[in-house]
Amino acid sequence: MADLNIKVVKDVESLSKCGGFEFQVQWQVDDAPNGWVIQHVIFSSDVHRCAGPRIDAPNEEYWEAWRVDAGVVHIGNGPNLHHADTFRVPGYGNGTRGFTLIKGKVKFMESYKLVIGPGGPWREGQVAAAGALPTTRTAPAGWDESDALDHSAEARWNCCGGKEAFVTAVGRVVTAEFHDDGQHGSSPDGNGQGRRMGEGVAKTVGELRSMPAWSELPAGDRKGLDTVMRRLQQLSKQRDATLRAAFSAYLDEERKAGGPSVAAMSRLFLANRYLFAVPAELPLGSMPFFGGWLGVPMNEETVNPLWPFATSKSGKLSLTGQFQGYTGDDYLAVAEFDRFRTQFGRRK
Repeated sequence: MADLNIKVVKDVESLSKCGGFEFQVQWQVDDAPNGWVIQHVIFSSDVHRCAGPRIDAPNEEYWEAWRVDAGVVHIGNGPNLHHADTFRVPGYGNGTRGFTLIKGKVKFMESYKLVIGPGGPWREGQVAAAGALPTTRTAPAGWDESDALDHSAEARWNCCGGKEAFVTAVGRVVTAEFHDDGQHGSSPDGNGQGRRMGEGVAKTVGELRSMPAWSELPAGDRKGLDTVMRRLQQLSKQRDATLRAAFSAYLDEERKAGGPSVAAMSRLFLANRYLFAVPAELPLGSMPFFGGWLGVPMNEETVNPLWPFATSKSGKLSLTGQFQGYTGDDYLAVAEFDRFRTQFGRRK
């Protein structure tokens, strides 16, 4: 599947001390697919004169699109090549205060059928801020922001003098790559996928962290087990792409903090078995082990990869196994996620 990257052409640069800034990003599509890069733009402003009424400032929301032919990104539907998506706010001058926030949520939609014309939602020239790009004021058919990349910039200022005055504070462009340098990089498990931290992914990481760690639960802690099952049920509502990105981001955070700890890994160990239709029995040696979890039931012929879960005759899943220890190197949670997704598919 084609991958969209955001390259920062110009990081956020302050143009004046009273709210002006500019930044530029460029869309890059891996491989050589056809489709459209679509961005959801949310432009929020609240600007006031120090002594006087509110200033009319942009508050817009729209979707804009760039055609992609064989991996090459064009400006809108025309022949010219895309070089940079630019946001520039000139500033409001002395005697003003307020904030401006620009948020972009962007993704590549392969083989997307975007029809431009008066009869449909996509039209050229209906949003001045989008220039030559086709735009729509309503979410496009099939639009899902859970796996979109995020980037944003913000300016806050008070050019009214006195003790409360401060010059423009500009937030950096956030490219949604889960690396401090904002560059597309390899993941620690070597699969070559960059880290994305869109809102859906960030929410899913938060849900993982709110789950009690299975490895820390005391024996017979029914309340803790019930909480784990509720959190897993919430996770199961997310799409595969969001879950995979969240697992990777979660592990990246753990590595930066000196981990991952067994407690952190145990959350993903449970999640993989809850999310995917893992069977309770497989021939021993038919599938690799992805971590050194002690207590997995096995004999000379079979292994139970579903443990610590069990299923009733009606198919209901329950968490019955107690943590018994962990040995060896890091648990390869993302690699196991990929294997389970391919081999077993999602649990109904």
